[in-house]
Amino acid sequence: NASEQRESAAPAGKNPNRVDEIHDQETGMTIFNHYKGNKLVLSEMKSGKKKIYEMEYDKDGRITRSRNYDNAGNVTTEMHYYTNGQVEERTERILVDGKIRIVKTKFDPNGKKIN
Repeated sequence: NASEQRESAAPAGKNPNRVDEIHDQETGMTIFNHYKGNKLVLSEMKSGKKKIYEMEYDKDGRITRSRNYDNAGNVTTEMHYYTNGQVEERTERILVDGKIRIVKTKFDPNGKKIN
């Protein structure tokens, strides 16, 4: 259909396999959108050189995974998603009594916690 044709056509003068950079002057954050075949596959948010957040997408543009990072570059929260957009699994790395503890929570496709 026409919308699919528009999606697959590269914007004028743009490489279909590229990284677009969007800088927010107010926050100082920069978003890097990674495209393959003109489809968004990864979006990263950075403050300076430090990655703060990233989201991965499937071939249909749906979010498949997101990650939050701490100031040292460690993943603090990672979420995997169902194709309907609901969180399938959330993994949190938290500090308890000086030790890193990993807490995993699973959800059904309707968003109901199952463990």
